[in-house]
Amino acid sequence: MRITRRRPGVPRSGVEWVVGIVAALVAAAALYLASSGAEPQPDEPSASSTAGGRVSPGDVVWTGDYAARDVPSIWAAEETTAPERIEIMDDPQEGRVLRYEVRDGETADITENERVETRDPRLAGETLWRGREGEEWWFGWRFKLSPDFETQTNFNFLTQWKGDNPDTGSPAFALAAGETLRLKAGTQADQVLVWKGPPTDSIKGQWQDIVVRMKVTSASNGFIEMWLGPPGNPVRQTNLLDGGSRWTGQTLHGGFPDQYHVFKQGIYRDANAFAGTSEHFIKAPRIGRSFSAVAPR
Repeated sequence: MRITRRRPGVPRSGVEWVVGIVAALVAAAALYLASSGAEPQPDEPSASSTAGGRVSPGDVVWTGDYAARDVPSIWAAEETTAPERIEIMDDPQEGRVLRYEVRDGETADITENERVETRDPRLAGETLWRGREGEEWWFGWRFKLSPDFETQTNFNFLTQWKGDNPDTGSPAFALAAGETLRLKAGTQADQVLVWKGPPTDSIKGQWQDIVVRMKVTSASNGFIEMWLGPPGNPVRQTNLLDGGSRWTGQTLHGGFPDQYHVFKQGIYRDANAFAGTSEHFIKAPRIGRSFSAVAPR
């Protein structure tokens, strides 16, 4: 818009006053948008942020890009009895994804229980991701359970955040698939149910998006928030079991010097409860520092 300046001493007309006011409002709006930015607040992401949003450099810390890299370049370790139980494959809907398969009796020669997992995301160089006291992290991925995925008990973990210095025997925080999806936190002796989600049978064979926000601490002021839903539309969960959309409590085992989390995905289940085969598929897991950095896409 071109604005013609009046000569000194000549009164403004009514039209000039209107033009001047409109120009001032437009300038003020532009200044506000430039200063505030379009990035949604991390604890209240907008619908557009689930499609990617604007991600600043450094927000994405790690990506499991199965379309471009192999498993050893993404994860530091594979815990499985048979190498073919963890493989990158083509999914007709989602392209390149990672498939985990566990069968009866396959313990990975680690414990008496059955497992097929990857652990320790590889960062730059030889650095591995660690979740340490006082840090806040976001995690996001797209997953699918096979139509015949077994759900006999809640000891049936899909993702673990596990204390590892020393090995504490039980994940400090885990996503499990029993009768329902569920999140739990706590120590080996003191398990706390954080969230009870939809019946697992209702999502078998269907891709789901999940985003988890967590403050890592052995104190009581840690917290967990989560989003879950169909691809491109994870919905903030408001039924966390202490009420509302944030669970507050201990998210890291205490009592150990320099305790930290490691990150694991796959299937880890009770050998006494399961006898069949289950498959778990994951697309592009991410760790980062904002919702838009990790939202599945």
